[in-house]
Amino acid sequence: VKTLVIPFKNDVAAPTTSQIATIRSSARMKDVRFSVAGYASKVGDEKYNLLLSRARAKSIANQILQIQPSVTVTSKGFGILKNEACNKYENRCVVVTIFSTVY
Repeated sequence: VKTLVIPFKNDVAAPTTSQIATIRSSARMKDVRFSVAGYASKVGDEKYNLLLSRARAKSIANQILQIQPSVTVTSKGFGILKNEACNKYENRCVVVTIFSTVY
């Protein structure tokens, strides 16, 4: 299991060029599946933050699928639900968990 934490600026759902490069290198891994979880800070409306977290997760999932269209990717937004991996980013992040499908 490998984990990537991708931080976002306030009110932004699209990854930066450097983040896309990081995602692309991980997306090239073979025999894996991806779980993408989006989060948002408490700033702003709770409903909006849920939509923002979903948009963040979806944008990262789409980047992965551009590299490996047949790979399994699940994505979900959790809004303002706290995630320890996102603490230093004020919860504005996406956590990508990469699981091996070979055991």
